[in-house]
Amino acid sequence: MKKKSMAWIAGVVSLASVLTATRFYNRARDKKEAQALKEVREQFEAMGPIGTVYVDQTKSSPDHLIGGVVMEDGRQFQFDYCHGQLQVEGGEK
Repeated sequence: MKKKSMAWIAGVVSLASVLTATRFYNRARDKKEAQALKEVREQFEAMGPIGTVYVDQTKSSPDHLIGGVVMEDGRQFQFDYCHGQLQVEGGEK
């Protein structure tokens, strides 16, 4: 019975460790993505008021954002942001 108790306790401790590590990883990933999105917004604000910024989550990672921006005047841009480098396409209404 003592072996079962120890195994159960070890399992609970392992599960708690994995959940804690996952939580910290997700928090770090979200923080990195938020910083990248902030930098994208700052670069587009020089072109005028921003209506919407969107990120394609299926193609993006925290270090590499792919998405678009719709300016309030109707211009639309697609962007690819990777490690501080922004590539922009579009600009039509």
